[in-house]
Amino acid sequence: MLKPVLVPLEESQCIMASYQMSSKSYELSSVHTDVQCNGCDRATIQGLRYACLVCEDYDECDQCRRDKRTSRKHRPYHPVQPILPPAEMARSMECVRSPQTEIRIYCCPHCGDTDFNVGDLTEHCQLYHADGGRGHKVRCPICVTFRVPYRRKFRLEDCTLLRHLLEDHRDVESAGEIAFKHPTRVTVPSAWTMLR
Repeated sequence: MLKPVLVPLEESQCIMASYQMSSKSYELSSVHTDVQCNGCDRATIQGLRYACLVCEDYDECDQCRRDKRTSRKHRPYHPVQPILPPAEMARSMECVRSPQTEIRIYCCPHCGDTDFNVGDLTEHCQLYHADGGRGHKVRCPICVTFRVPYRRKFRLEDCTLLRHLLEDHRDVESAGEIAFKHPTRVTVPSAWTMLR
């Protein structure tokens, strides 16, 4: 099972989250409830869950991801967002408390580049995907991770990812500087109830 590892850095830097192999046995807290694997049709997903960032609603368990399962619409080359089980995500997020820290777990749905925090993902989209993927509809990796629907859907239908990131995942401070909202402060209070 893949598991995030938080690596403490200097105080001025971010906490880096990366995925590392682990042979941990599953426990009840490692279950994603109300999320079915579209690859093998299991009613719940244990351990790491992979949410496709291209397909409107496609989730895979770790085994189906390794087997490169496909469907009529989903392809193995689609960028996916690895998502920890709720209890493990909560434990990982407890380590990320100060405003100077962020987690680097997000994947770009346009090109598949990984290990972004919220600000870096926005900057990446400004540099490389400002055209919004030329009409290509995607899912926001931040909203997908915390299961927060965008206008009651999980896919951005009426705006680009860049616009969504700028409008929904940033905070303008009084000094006029843009500070990107830390995902724990933006969505976690309402999302944790959805994750259970």
